[in-house]
Amino acid sequence: TVTASTLSTPTIPAVGSKGYDSVKIIWSAVPGATSYEISYASSASGNYYKAGTATTTSFIKNELTTGKTYYFKVRAVATSDSGTIYGSYSPYKAVTPIPATPVAKAASLSYTSIKVSWAAVPGATAYKIYRGTSATGVFSYRLATASLSYTNTGLTTGKTYYYKVIAYRTVNGVQIVSKTTVVSARPVPVAPTCSVSTKTATKAGISWTGVTGATAYQVLRSETASGTYSLITTVNSSARSYINTGLVTGKTYYYKVRAYHMEGSTKVYGYRSLAK
Repeated sequence: TVTASTLSTPTIPAVGSKGYDSVKIIWSAVPGATSYEISYASSASGNYYKAGTATTTSFIKNELTTGKTYYFKVRAVATSDSGTIYGSYSPYKAVTPIPATPVAKAASLSYTSIKVSWAAVPGATAYKIYRGTSATGVFSYRLATASLSYTNTGLTTGKTYYYKVIAYRTVNGVQIVSKTTVVSARPVPVAPTCSVSTKTATKAGISWTGVTGATAYQVLRSETASGTYSLITTVNSSARSYINTGLVTGKTYYYKVRAYHMEGSTKVYGYRSLAK
């Protein structure tokens, strides 16, 4: 028979923000419990009010104030022939709703630029962007923006840059910030657009569009579309085509082209074109 004395006290191993106005509480299961009652307060020793009930071991509380700390307790509830039985409340756990962490990505836009983009964060007033040259090093502030992307120009080709993206919500003149997302990318030449312009029994003509910042172009070839592509020639930056001769009649060949940029004495390779 379940009694108040046999209903153990839950423990709350995890609490966390679920967004700018909501939090999630998770607690341990209590044998014999049919449900749980969750209460909260705006101070640890203040008046606790019922937040809701749950039949599982987690609960999300919405419509909270961003940046304000709340205190939650949980107790087990059971039913018996004599009525409803309540266990003891758990010790409180504090939690503060903040904006969700941005989901971001970074990608090369050109040989000297990177584009950082992110998904909208509900309730965010704007976003702050910081840049560093290592994941754990010093990050410098770049800007705050209400848009969902940032293009960073004037970069060194082939160098890896790291970006922090932070969402914030302004409440009574105070910025309440999210946790930080760190993404990275390195600027490299873009992929040319490639086509096979000439075909005969023993030769093929490959042409491509120019790539800004290209020092030279490499033409690569494979005998299968998804196979290993081997370098067959390198041509200067003014070239836009190449004739590949000495081919085997009836055999299919696939081509890709990529640019590279000389950064000092280092070749920084760009993206490959689609196979043609």
